Amino acid sequence: MRTRKWPIALTALGVLLVVAVFIVSFVVTPAITKLPSDTDRTAVLSGTMQVPDPTNPTAMVSRPVEVERTIKSEKVAGNDALVSVTTRAFSVPRSESEKPLSETSLNFGIDRKRYGQSDAPGGGEVTDQQGASVFAFPKDPARDGQTFYDTTLAKAVPLTYEGNKDISGRENLTFKASNTGPVGDQALAGRLYAALGQRFGTDGKSIPAVVLAKMGVPEAILKQFGPSLPVSLVATSDVTIDADKNLGLFTALEQGVKVVAAIGDSTKPLTRMPLQILNVSANDDTVADTIATLKDAESMLRALTLWIPLALGVLGLILIVGAAVLWRRGSGAAPDSSNESTDSTNSKAGVEPSIRRPRAACS
Repeated sequence: MRTRKWPIALTALGVLLVVAVFIVSFVVTPAITKLPSDTDRTAVLSGTMQVPDPTNPTAMVSRPVEVERTIKSEKVAGNDALVSVTTRAFSVPRSESEKPLSETSLNFGIDRKRYGQSDAPGGGEVTDQQGASVFAFPKDPARDGQTFYDTTLAKAVPLTYEGNKDISGRENLTFKASNTGPVGDQALAGRLYAALGQRFGTDGKSIPAVVLAKMGVPEAILKQFGPSLPVSLVATSDVTIDADKNLGLFTALEQGVKVVAAIGDSTKPLTRMPLQILNVSANDDTVADTIATLKDAESMLRALTLWIPLALGVLGLILIVGAAVLWRRGSGAAPDSSNESTDSTNSKAGVEPSIRRPRAACS
């Protein structure tokens, strides 16, 4: 009986190891590529910002800036996540207590598996990203049909695949977009209108005709609009995205945003006044951190998709085969129960087992 216990135990253990292969492949592995519930990452983009020169309205002055973009999971339910994206711009150099030049925060409903749009957990209020990507593409991203949510224009913009690029040993897909339209970022629009208002003594959404006359606009044209002319904000937004070819996460981001005040008819303005020109790109530390994160994730993914399942599966099969061999050996070596029973009975009765002797030869 003891001989039979080992094959049963080995078979059970082998089956458990084979089942573990399926658990690792279909439960544990997909969790590695999902957006973590504790996501809290900050990317730093460095560059310059140009604004109007206070002493010369027709000139622009440039200053070095850093833009911090923080992505944080605020709430998670299953495969849905409420993710906040906060963007802060700072003058450089800056102190720890320095306040940002600007700050914008938006909430998005993100699908944790495919990194696209989803419903926010608990029905929270989110920005409609119009199906576009915000900070990552799905795993193994396609080269065609990708869109990006441009926060300045507040709309999804189509991306054009430009080719592949190697960044620190990892292959990336490069996408670009260039679009012009009304400023959709209400926080940015509010700041720029306020700056215009202080400059011209209005709410910023209009400019006195006399100011434009001093800037050289013919009075005959100005008379068509009356004492003031309407102002609309128009932005030209250029973006370059390097996305990891395997995992889809944005490795590097480069943005150029030019905002002008279109004065007069918004479709055919009399003049355009530059208000802000921003050119930034992900700094070296941010790119290095992202690459390190991607390498760690892919190493774990490779172990979970190949080496661990392979080892568990092979070991499980070895145990099952070994159990079968032991079972057969145990069955083949089993004693004859009828003979054992007879000999045992005779011994207990004090009777020696009969021994057949050869018959003596007759003389």
